[in-house]
Amino acid sequence: MSANEIPAELHPPEWRAADWEAALLISGSLPDITVKLNDGDTWDHMHAALRESDLRREYWYEQVQKDDMASADGLFQSASEGSKLLKVWVGSLQFNSHYFASTELDFDVEVAALGSRSGYECLVAFMDLLATVTGNRAIMVHEGSEAIVRSSEPIRNLQLAREAVQLADLRNTPFVEYRDVVVPGTLFSQSNVDSWLERHPDPIQVSNTISHVHMYDMMESVDTDDAVEILAEQIAVRWRETLSTQFPNRHFEVGVSNELDDDGPTLWVRRASPAS
Repeated sequence: MSANEIPAELHPPEWRAADWEAALLISGSLPDITVKLNDGDTWDHMHAALRESDLRREYWYEQVQKDDMASADGLFQSASEGSKLLKVWVGSLQFNSHYFASTELDFDVEVAALGSRSGYECLVAFMDLLATVTGNRAIMVHEGSEAIVRSSEPIRNLQLAREAVQLADLRNTPFVEYRDVVVPGTLFSQSNVDSWLERHPDPIQVSNTISHVHMYDMMESVDTDDAVEILAEQIAVRWRETLSTQFPNRHFEVGVSNELDDDGPTLWVRRASPAS
């Protein structure tokens, strides 16, 4: 399978800085992304899609972080607007929702997202997910304006939308360094690193152990090794760029393997020891 036979939604979208010059000139803007909910649909559908997409997210209520947000039945019973907050990250791009309305999904995002390839890719994937969850058009406007900056239409199915946003998250994730362990941000868990270091006190070994992705664990929309390898190589290219920028004085190898006894194409990062 060639790159052209992979669903277009799984490839990075085309980005041209010139297209967004006017929008970027509105400094300090937090554009609103909104999409209407159909009768009978609730925010529970969005929460379920986020869980399935495995994006990093935080739920806050009255400035206290919660394990999960209340179900839709109880979510809007409180009259205290803004007391509930959902934070979602795609790559390094953060989307915030204050649950202002039960009839539509709404998120704020920094306008600077339009000004970089990475931010734009994450924005498109997230807006596509919102549109597909609801089956309605998602629109982005500057606060206090009705002029549409960009929009997303629902794509073919929710599984494809989830995979697209996961790929955008992986391609554009920053790396995290914690206790001298370096791992992709989307794979980082402080408790997981702590647990590994208790068993293996070598941070480089732990870095190498955690930093891999079995691509078939997240892919259903393409079903051949060749196609999945193409997508994995796209991520590998971005990871090399990111590591070179974040850690210019360290050496990392990034690759894709597909051994017969493996779980299909696997994306990996190996951090070289100081001696090598």
